[in-house]
Amino acid sequence: MKTITAMQKERYCKEGYLVLKSEQVRDLKNILRRDLRSMALRIIKNHPEYAPFFNKLHKEGFAQIFDWCIRNEQENAITRVFYELFPVNSTALSLIANPLFVEISKRLGISYPIPSTLPIFRIDRPYKSKFLTPAHQDYWFSMLSDNSLTYWFPIFPVTEAMGQLHVVPGSHKQGILPFKKWTNENPFCLRDEIEADDYIPVALQDDEVLVFSQFLVHKSTANFSQTARLTMQIRYNDLDTLKEQTSSYTPKHSIYTANAQKDWLDKSLRITRDFND
Repeated sequence: MKTITAMQKERYCKEGYLVLKSEQVRDLKNILRRDLRSMALRIIKNHPEYAPFFNKLHKEGFAQIFDWCIRNEQENAITRVFYELFPVNSTALSLIANPLFVEISKRLGISYPIPSTLPIFRIDRPYKSKFLTPAHQDYWFSMLSDNSLTYWFPIFPVTEAMGQLHVVPGSHKQGILPFKKWTNENPFCLRDEIEADDYIPVALQDDEVLVFSQFLVHKSTANFSQTARLTMQIRYNDLDTLKEQTSSYTPKHSIYTANAQKDWLDKSLRITRDFND
């Protein structure tokens, strides 16, 4: 699959998201899992506390190694390193420039795709909700291109019990919605709640990837299984539609993004006060 059909593009425009199926996607995931496995083993081998377990783990597959770490580490000692280093894995980084994602982005309206972040990895542990992301729009984290896109996929298959991503079809047509500050871990969420019935789950097979408008409202759901889920995102802005000639690649240091977020947060609060009065 090098591109998408006119029917798929029409569906994207209507719903704000697409599930794309291709053996190319499965192949990319297999290569990514192979290289993340190699990185995970090296992290364990170099860890002063967990190095003795390397010989036990080095013949296991990545899913088994990841699951062992979740079950046996203390105070997130290994997965905290995974979270920090997986985004700079060379294969993960290379996916940003992969022709499959670049060409699909162009077909969906981005004339010159540029990454808006490093690859993003999420680890959601069983029965842990502290870092669960509430309903939000990815657009808030960049605020640069109205036609910006996100690609999302699980590294390992995700069952319903593990918690699937939920989206609100068509919500992208409303543009940016008012938000409020939530917690330090998850600083932005929707100011106004959306009815639960408006959400639908997105279930992906191993040869599938989800692409959606960064205006699409979505949220993660709780993991009630015995297995942690590991997911990845790639986000693109459009060089030709940037509101400012800058990058949100490192949002912490992006003056434009920080100011745009503050301005919209202040406006959201003013709207709330006016409504209450």
